[in-house]
Amino acid sequence: MALTDNPFIGVDVATLQQLQTDYLQVLTDIARTGKSYAFPGLSLTRADLPEVKKTLAELRLAIGLTTGTTHQVAYATVRTDRKFTGRSA
Repeated sequence: MALTDNPFIGVDVATLQQLQTDYLQVLTDIARTGKSYAFPGLSLTRADLPEVKKTLAELRLAIGLTTGTTHQVAYATVRTDRKFTGRSA
């Protein structure tokens, strides 16, 4: 997931932690009861569990980046199917 895709980057830590607590409660309640959970203006059901888990992951990343406990890592892909011949292309 790219940082630009995370809607929680830049939000203050207290808000992020409260949202994380709320979404953990949603996950717990839906998993225990199998019923829906409602926020003001938002209702979530068992079918929404993948979205709840994705939101929790985004919140954890945002909290980690904001508090400095998580660092961004870049990965590079190196092609190994080309042989070096010593000649310029």
